[in-house]
Amino acid sequence: MNTEIIAHPTLQHVGIMTPNLDAMLEWYRKVLGMTVNKRVNVPADRAPFTAVAFTSNDEINHRVSFFEAPHATIDSERSRHARVQHIAFAYGTLDDLLGTYVRLARLGMTPMWAAVSGFRRRFTMKILTRISSSSTSTISTISGPSPRV
Repeated sequence: MNTEIIAHPTLQHVGIMTPNLDAMLEWYRKVLGMTVNKRVNVPADRAPFTAVAFTSNDEINHRVSFFEAPHATIDSERSRHARVQHIAFAYGTLDDLLGTYVRLARLGMTPMWAAVSGFRRRFTMKILTRISSSSTSTISTISGPSPRV
């Protein structure tokens, strides 16, 4: 048993609280191809949320879990508070990312912000998209070897 060296586990899943579960599920379905593997309504006296949905776009049971809390609101002061700043999803190729951009634009889902950066001989392109007018945003990312110039 290794008790001295960091094992470097991979991120298995993330949980997101939302006031509108259906809107979140629809956005993640359209943008990332997430499917709902299980959705459960939760009795009011059991938890601080009313429903939970487990989604994935690969062989894992759930990569993103959504917890519906209808009372949750968007904090207008969120930029001043500790919070999750973004969640990134990696595309295998630049064509996949740009094709997704075009597909989403056809659905009326246009980016709020885009950036390209380099780090350790890799490039990253980020496209920030709004989930809904009353919900938080997420980042779509592609990383790969820096293109030769």
